[in-house]
Amino acid sequence: MRNLLLLFSLITFTSFVNSYEDPTKYKDIDPKYISVEVNDPEQKVGYTVGDLIERKIKVSIFKPFILIEESLPIVGYEKRYRGDLLGMSLMNSGYKKKVTKEKSVYEIDLTYQIFTNKRFAKPAAITADYYRVMDPSKPDEIFKLRVPSFTFAVSPIAIFGAVKVENDMSDYRG
Repeated sequence: MRNLLLLFSLITFTSFVNSYEDPTKYKDIDPKYISVEVNDPEQKVGYTVGDLIERKIKVSIFKPFILIEESLPIVGYEKRYRGDLLGMSLMNSGYKKKVTKEKSVYEIDLTYQIFTNKRFAKPAAITADYYRVMDPSKPDEIFKLRVPSFTFAVSPIAIFGAVKVENDMSDYRG
């Protein structure tokens, strides 16, 4: 029984360790080989539980490099910061790829849903993402490119504090 518990603990620990990828593990790619354009929502405040945030990211990667498509975000992933959940989950992820002689262009659509609420309006963020890039002629050399974070404010659903419900209700209540 003890060995079984030890084996279960070991499997759980290794799956947790492998689920987090350290952004310092890979070198940054030279900026002359990439172009990143991010279209974030214009709304920066007023988000609450259940709201969706859509990001459109256009990444151009110049030859000889290619994007490792397995490094793109996976639906269901919950954003973390220093190991703590941020209360945002990736609900939808998709991309279109266009390859020309000189570059590959990826148009990535990401939709996040907010699952957190604050007692007061507080800042929140979709943390930066790191995508891996490589030169097919040198598969052992992997680089990373950084997609910047998006900062916004999460607002409470209702006013915090002592509120007399009778004062906020219609005179026509039953």
